[in-house]
Amino acid sequence: MTVGALLVRQHSEVLLVRPKAYGGILLQPGGHLDETDVTLIDAAVRELAEETGLDPSVVALESPNPVYIEYGPVPARPVKDEPAHFHLDVGYWFTTATADIGQIQVRGERCSLVSPRRSRAPRRAPDRGCTSRPTRALN
Repeated sequence: MTVGALLVRQHSEVLLVRPKAYGGILLQPGGHLDETDVTLIDAAVRELAEETGLDPSVVALESPNPVYIEYGPVPARPVKDEPAHFHLDVGYWFTTATADIGQIQVRGERCSLVSPRRSRAPRRAPDRGCTSRPTRALN
């Protein structure tokens, strides 16, 4: 079971990360549940903070209802000694007015902002961290 956090700023920018573990594809921050997580929302907030370094006090949950639920295969990752398996992923929508999500350093991984108002594929963010400008939205 995994959770995701779709973080939107100013109703036009969505934070996405490029985890090296998944080949650098654009994903929302998220990950597996921990034994200490009391609710799925708690897990989503924890994952958002862990993966981005954001203080949870600068984000707000928009709805207690998930914005997506997906189930799908995850390929084996021999480096982590993980066999192929399936994930049930539940995602929640968060907003922020004050977080500088364009400058986040994600543990040496790349991250991007995506603006849903644009229609072309996103540009690659610099290896140093996130770009300071939104990239283009996924089609």
